[in-house]
Amino acid sequence: SDGYEKALHYYEKVRDWEKSVGDEMSVKGLEAVMDNVKSNLEGKKKNPFTDEVLKETMRAQYEKNVREMGASSFVTLQAGMILSQDLYKSGMHGLECERLLNKLVIISRRVHGPGHQIT
Repeated sequence: SDGYEKALHYYEKVRDWEKSVGDEMSVKGLEAVMDNVKSNLEGKKKNPFTDEVLKETMRAQYEKNVREMGASSFVTLQAGMILSQDLYKSGMHGLECERLLNKLVIISRRVHGPGHQIT
């Protein structure tokens, strides 16, 4: 439990810093992770991949990356892959996951080529 307490302490520091710079999306994601750590401290394990808050945070991050960096950015493609994994693991968004993955593969092949690590 000492490790969880240390982790929680550091997550709180990062969350407070993210709040100070106004990054509410990161704050929401960190608070969801902190909830998981607190659950582990209490002996109630949670699966972060099924946590609705984390999934919505990843969706918001992906959409922000598309707006700010473009759909073909490597960082955007990575965020899309993480979102698709979260959608798949939730078990409720199979069609959305499949459509997103098809879109990401098409973009990655066009921009980075078929041999690139993310393609």
